[in-house]
Amino acid sequence: MNIMVSGWPEPLRPRHCFISIVVLILLPVVGNANGQIHVDADAPGGGDGSSWALAFQDLQMALDAAAGGGGDEVRIAAGTYVPSVLSSPPDGRSATFQLVDGVMLAGGYAGFGEPDPDLRDPALFETRLSGDLAGNDIPPFFNNGENAYHVLICGNTITSATILDGLVITAGRANGGGEGERDQGGGMRNSGGSPSLDNCIFRHNVARKEGAGMYNTSGAKPSLTSCVFRENAANSFSGQAGGMYNLLSDVTMIDCTFVANTASDVGALFNQGD
Repeated sequence: MNIMVSGWPEPLRPRHCFISIVVLILLPVVGNANGQIHVDADAPGGGDGSSWALAFQDLQMALDAAAGGGGDEVRIAAGTYVPSVLSSPPDGRSATFQLVDGVMLAGGYAGFGEPDPDLRDPALFETRLSGDLAGNDIPPFFNNGENAYHVLICGNTITSATILDGLVITAGRANGGGEGERDQGGGMRNSGGSPSLDNCIFRHNVARKEGAGMYNTSGAKPSLTSCVFRENAANSFSGQAGGMYNLLSDVTMIDCTFVANTASDVGALFNQGD
């Protein structure tokens, strides 16, 4: 009888075994379970927007996160927020905030460091979206040579589910020469969009031609409730409608106020076309 002591019997002989290991990396989700993204210029910085303590300091970062599906409500604390440059090669004055469809921008929150950061009062905790890129304006219209052409841009993909509430839109300077749209809508230029604006103030915006506060065109259908247009100026010889200019647009306004807007022709509101 032969007994093998130096090896394994055939059925037990070891074989190479290949094991595949799948590693799952879980990336943090911006916002929270309620779909909220927080923005506060006075927050510590480096946060992901998921709370006031971790708030973004920059509104543009919150808009980018919302566009990526990170939330549908951006809560903005008191303070001044300026837009980012989008053009290439860069033209500093092309900086603007572009609205994200289906996302609410809500200002007027007490924010980080307050006893109740969720306390909301737009009059007390003023939230300003400003075109004053250098932060050196002397209101209403001095030192604004470097200001953004438009504080806000709204395109035709923006529906009524996009809401602006409790914001001050200020210091846009649409004085571009021979550049078409850059001479209209210093505060907001809306080309075909249908956003909903509630309790917003358009203040100290300039346009070379039309609609210093807000310019609507190309079938735009915005809805405005309890909004104020104050001290906006269409300041060229042919400037029209310091407050709002509507070209081939269907605008709904409820309880809105126009105060001390100036232009060469019609200071407050001008409608052209059906």
